[in-house]
Order: sequence, then structure tokens, then C-alpha cells
Amino acid sequence: MWKWFFLLVVFSSIYAQKIDISVAAEGAILINPHNQKVLFAKNEQEPFFPASITKIATFIYILDNEHFDPEAIAIASHKALTYVAPRQKQEGQYQLPPYWLETDGSSLGLKPFERMPIKDLLYALMLRSGNDAANVLAENCAGSIDVFMNGVNQYLAHLGCTSTHFDNPHGLHFPTHQTTARDMSLIMAKALTIPFFREIVSSESYLIAPTNMEEKRTIKQYNRLLKKGKYHYPWAIGGKTGYHSKARYNLVVAAEKDGRMLIAVLLNEPSSELCYKDAIALFDRAFSETKKHKLLWDTEKIFTVKIVGATALLEASPSLPVSYSYFASEEPQIFASIAWQNVALPIRKGQEVGVIRIHDENNILLVSMPLLAKSSLEPHWLSRLGLFFSNLLKQ
Repeated sequence: MWKWFFLLVVFSSIYAQKIDISVAAEGAILINPHNQKVLFAKNEQEPFFPASITKIATFIYILDNEHFDPEAIAIASHKALTYVAPRQKQEGQYQLPPYWLETDGSSLGLKPFERMPIKDLLYALMLRSGNDAANVLAENCAGSIDVFMNGVNQYLAHLGCTSTHFDNPHGLHFPTHQTTARDMSLIMAKALTIPFFREIVSSESYLIAPTNMEEKRTIKQYNRLLKKGKYHYPWAIGGKTGYHSKARYNLVVAAEKDGRMLIAVLLNEPSSELCYKDAIALFDRAFSETKKHKLLWDTEKIFTVKIVGATALLEASPSLPVSYSYFASEEPQIFASIAWQNVALPIRKGQEVGVIRIHDENNILLVSMPLLAKSSLEPHWLSRLGLFFSNLLKQ
């Protein structure tokens, strides 16, 4: 049994040293998804049009469904493959269904009644950025695209995306189809917990099997951070690009170096080149940080607690020095707590009598260290006398 006693001690500054850098994006954020630390932010709560980075949300909503079957066959309907010219949407004051495709948007070239495994459609969604694949996936997974989008928005709200509303599964422009850099970082953080997502977005290419209407075809990675060339970034895990004229250029991408994972979100960039340059600059600046180490207590630090019936206070010290490491841009606010074991007297020197735990402000455990008795502790003579008579009465 454990008895909790919280130390009313807070260590470290409340505000970490954010990365000092400038980016061309109108909205941006750099986060560590493991500890929820924000290393850099610019207008991270402002709404922007996301374009095709919407497809990350479409992907994770499908895969987080308990009935998800990657080998199930989806059938493309006429409704899911309805195309209009972009100007028709504008001239109609966007009265047309928001999921209708645009003739100049990216697509896989699906045909009505074409049959394809869900797995292949997901690769087409993320690598080819197929808007038609998004509609076919949504319709087949939920029965209708409208029902699918209701589910997506509820799902995103559950993830904590308080400023996001998506009207379609692909990201083509619609006035109320918006998100923020912060919300996209949460969506990407969830996506990175799904192995199949990481498999797809890190792929350079994928061979789609023949269908009832097409021969086999190869699709290739769009993200230039993962391709050989000027913007190749060796620590990039993967992500998603997005563009349309009103959203301009968007990028959500993750990178990992020496076990430290970071997510960069860049919204409303003037060019795709600046997206890649800004992402690389953010990652490089963060990965150049040297880890700091802070000692809280050494093994001579003594913590005390009153034990009923003991001759003195119980004194205990950490079995090893209590310390933690951090990067300057992720410096945590520290809270310490002790759990004392409900041990019976007598207590012997070196006996484990408790544990000290260090958490950050997000209640993430940083350190857990046993506390050992500094010396033996005997019961008071009155306690021994009481125990004697208690045992006598039981006879």
C-alpha cells in the first residue's frame, strides 16, 4: 500500500526558450509530439485553408475505425467522381456539394465502377494526393461523403482540434473548410502513432495493382524532403503537401533524429520551395540544440515522514541522484511527488520505503527513483507493549 504526499515544489522556468527563427508561412508550429512541447509558433491559432493536408485527417479517421480492412474492395461511384470547373463553384456561390472534384485538381484518374482495394486507395490518397481517391474512400467507408465528414469532424474534436472544420475529404477549396497550425500538429501527432501511416508517407513510390478498368500503375512521392535532390532531408519521416490558389502552399512533415521526433506545420506559404526551406530550417535549428542536465537531489538528500509507533521520524534518501535532461526549447516545468510505502516496523537500513516521481506540466513521468531508509527504525516501547498485549489476547 502507498501513501501519497505531494512536495509543493516546482522546479525550472515556466517558459522554455522558444527557437528564434523566422519563416515565410503565415501560420506555423514546431512541436515534439511525445511531450507536447511547442518549440516554435507563429499565428498557430489562426484559421487557414489547408488544401490537401486535409487528407491526413481523412486517412487517420479511416484507419482508426475498428472495422478497417485494407484488403476490402471499394467501388468508385459516379457521385464520388463528379467533376466541375473551379469557376463553376465560385459562380454558384459554393452552392454545389463541397466534395465535388475540380477538373484541375490532382487525381488518380479513377473511373466510375472501378474496383480497387482500400489499401491501394490509401496509397493514392497520400502519395498521389488523389482527390478522387479521397471521395471513393469516404463514400465506401461511411455510405456517403456527408456522413463521413460528420464523423471526421467529431473525431477531430475528440482529438482536441477546436478550430478545425472540414467540409470534404480531399481539401479542395470551400469557404468554411479551415484549420490551424496547432490543430494540424495534433492531427499529425495522431497519425504518427499509426504504423501504416508511417509506412505510406515514407515510401518513395508504390505499385497499384491492376483493376477491372486499368492496368497496373506506379505512383510516386510528392514530398521533396523524402526524395533525392535539392531539398532531401535525411531525418524526414514523411508528411503531406497541399496547394490550391486560396490556400497557397502548405506542408505538414515529421522528422526524427537521435530519438527526438518533431512535427513542423507550415500554412499559407508563398511557394513550395519556401515550405521545404522553412521546414529544414526549423528542424536543423531544433536538432542543433545540446541537451542540458539538471540535478535535483543527490543521494545525501533526506526526506522524512512520521511512522506511527516509531521511535523517530523515518529518514530516506534517493537510491541514485535524481536528475533529468531536456533541450532548451523544451524545458519543462517540474513537479515532484513522493509515495511512501505503508511499511511495518521495524524498518532496516537500506530498505525501500518509498519512491519519488518527477512529472512535467503535462503529467508526463520524467523520473522515478526509489527511496531507501537511511538507518534502521525500531518501534517505540509503548508500541511494543501494545503489540505484546494484543498478541496475548489472541491466545
